[in-house]
Order: sequence, then C-alpha cells, then structure tokens
Amino acid sequence: MGIELPEYSKLEKSHKVEGTPHEARVSYYELAKSRVRLVTQEEHYKFEKDVFGEDWQKSSAVFIINRSNRIIEGSQERFVDALDISVNKDYFQLDGKDYSDLIPYAVEHEIYESYLWTKKGVQPHSSEARHLLARRRQFELAMQDGKAERLLEFYKNCNNLTGNELEYAYQKALQRYKKSK
Repeated sequence: MGIELPEYSKLEKSHKVEGTPHEARVSYYELAKSRVRLVTQEEHYKFEKDVFGEDWQKSSAVFIINRSNRIIEGSQERFVDALDISVNKDYFQLDGKDYSDLIPYAVEHEIYESYLWTKKGVQPHSSEARHLLARRRQFELAMQDGKAERLLEFYKNCNNLTGNELEYAYQKALQRYKKSK
C-alpha cells in the first residue's frame, strides 16, 4: 500500500529533532499538537482514502509523517518534513451517546505513535509495537483522569477486532497506575 502525501501535510520548514530526549519530545509534541485537525467523518474518510487508498480501514484518528535523515557537519540529523493528524470527531458519537470527551486520548495515541517513529535513539522496530505502546499510553492518561473504563467501553463498542489489544493495553495501564499509588 503506497502512501500519498498531501501538499497541506508538508511543513513549511522541516522540524529538526534535537536536544536532550526530554527537549526533543517536548518540541515534537508542540509541533504535533499544532498539526492536529478535528474534522467531520466525511473529511476524515476523504483524507484516509486520499492518503492510504480505497482499502484503508476507517478509523477514529490517523497520522501521516515524513521524516528524513541528513548529514550536517559530519553528523546525521533527523528532521520531520511532513506531519498531519486527522481526528474524526463524528466517530465519537456512538448509538446516541456522546464520547467526545475521549478525543484527547485519541489525539495522544496518534502523537505518541508518530513520536515513537520519529524519535532518535532506541525505538520500536515494528508498526504493531508502536501502535500497542501508543494504545497503552492512551489508557494510562485516561486512567489518570478516571476515564479508562469509559475509553475501553467505547473502543470495544466501535471495533471488536481490537478486543485483545484493548484488554492488554488497559491491563498494562492499570498495573502501572497501581504501582504509582
């Protein structure tokens, strides 16, 4: 499956991933938050179709990113050249219930997953690992806010195919939460 990069997803100026790991993460998060688009279902599905093609599974949120490595003054530097995070705000209306309070966790999932792909140093080597770590991160934040069970219920009602993934992420977040108390 090829990915088409829309012109509007490209950054005017490439974002250099630099500094300490903490500084690089903070800088990346600032960039990513500025690239989040809350859109209607129609706009979101059009974006998915334009980027990923006809056979893409429709989702609540998705990101695209383009990064590059460049040699500058003898050392390899990493840049983000394009970033777009599309969130289907209509997806969070399910069976007459409003779940829009869960949108920030979907946003966090996409930002964190794209960050894991972009960061310097050790990073997960598969998209499945990055996705699962992002799912766990989203449940950790929801747990801190007292909304983890609501998030679990919502995603289970939306898509039974991710049941094991959801249970795993929820249980890992619960373990970490209990250790922190």
